[in-house]
Order: sequence, then structure tokens, then C-alpha cells
Amino acid sequence: MNKNILKYGIILALVPIIFAGCGENKELSPSDANSAKGEAVSEVTEAFTDIRVSAASGTITLSEGEEFSLSYHLSEKEIVKEAYVKDGTLIFSTGADRRFKPDFGDFYVDITIPEGHSLSEIDLSSVAGDVVLKVSDFEDAELFTVSGSIKAENTSGKKLEAETTSGNIEFTNVKSVEAEAQTVSGKITSEGNFGKFEGETISGSIASKGEITNEAKLETVSGNISFNGNVSSVEAVTAGKITYMGNTQGKKLNISQGEPYLYAKSISGAIAIN
Repeated sequence: MNKNILKYGIILALVPIIFAGCGENKELSPSDANSAKGEAVSEVTEAFTDIRVSAASGTITLSEGEEFSLSYHLSEKEIVKEAYVKDGTLIFSTGADRRFKPDFGDFYVDITIPEGHSLSEIDLSSVAGDVVLKVSDFEDAELFTVSGSIKAENTSGKKLEAETTSGNIEFTNVKSVEAEAQTVSGKITSEGNFGKFEGETISGSIASKGEITNEAKLETVSGNISFNGNVSSVEAVTAGKITYMGNTQGKKLNISQGEPYLYAKSISGAIAIN
């Protein structure tokens, strides 16, 4: 994963307000979304299957409701760059003057879809705010924030990526064929069923309470690691304690036959098999 944070610096550039003028785009009213700067705005949109949303500040939440909708409350210093649905994709982004410092006030961007509606690609990114995913079904989801936590709950998809610089990552009742969680200063907690799971943090713990059926790679510099699941390959590296709760018969199997085995490594700490 390892996205370059500078990639998202563009949302802090001073740009004009953009509302689609071509026939393929579905504009979100009011036409001047910045006429009520600092005030809450709520709009019903046409249907979409893909989402690309980015904001300089505020919590971004994608959840299920009764209809397709977009609601937001931004800082007075933050402007809407894009707000429309095009070719089945909801596109929303904000920007501000280069001197603008992301505000940690009570700001938000909320997106809802009808209950049970399946999404294809999801891309949610914030500079200063949490990112929350609460939809039942998706194909691929990328969740990113510079300063904030990331939560995914009661959801199922093929690939889930979560990355934050300063904040925790929490997966609750998540089913995913492949999942990645990366944070610099925060803990990673997962509960669900994963085929392949990768978790990496510098200063924080990693705890997986669900099942990892195929492959797990867990790494932290200063934190404990705990996980379970009948996995075929596990690599766990930390300066702290590693605890595995699962099929301990892996030590007796011939791994050349593709049977489950466990590989656990500690820099300076104990390894416990329960």
C-alpha cells in the first residue's frame, strides 16, 4: 500500500469551484455549494456504484440508509471543488488556501446508499478526520487519513485497504478476501474473517480476534501481537510479545505439502502458543 501522503496535498491547493457542465454529469444542487460556507448541506443524489470522496477536514462516513445522499458540514475556510455523480461514480472533493490548516472541529462528510446496495470501488480520504465504512457489500475499498482513525464494521468485500499516519485502525465484523491495515502511531484491531491479512504499525499493538484462513503478515516495532486462525503462512515480527491462539498441530506438519505451519519471530520478547 504505502501511499504517498503528498499525493493528497492537492486538496489543499487554491482552486476554483467546479460543478460539471457536461451532460454526463449529475450536478448536486445548489449550483453554488459554497454560498452557505460553514453551514450544513444535505442533498439526494442519483444512484452510484463507485465513490471517490476527499476532504481536508472532518470525519468521512459511508453508511446505509433509505436513499443515495450526500451531506456535509465544512469549515468556513474550506471550499467544495467537485460535487457530482458521473458515469455511476459519486465524486466529491474539497480544497482551501495553502495557508489553511485542517480544522478538527465538528465537521463531516456523510454518504448514504440504500440498504443492501452493492458498491464496486470505494476511495475515501481525509487529511484531518476519521474515516468510517459501514456498508454491507463492496468490491474494493481504500480508506486513508493523515490524522485520524479508520473504522470498518459489518461489511464484506474482496479487498480492503486502510492507512493512517496518526490514529488507530479497527475492523469489526469484517469479511474480506484480502485486507491491509497500516498506521505509524496507532493500534490495529480486527475482528472478522480474512483470507489474507497484513497489519503494520510502528508504535502500537496488533490484535486479530477473527479468522485468518490463508496468510497473515503482522509487524510492529514496539507493541504486542495476538492473533488466531488456521493459517497456511504466518509471519509476525515485534519487539514485544507474540501470542497465537489456533491450531498448534502446525509444528508437526510437513510444510512442503502445503499444510498449515506457523512462523513467529520476536526481536526481544516472548512467543506464547496457546
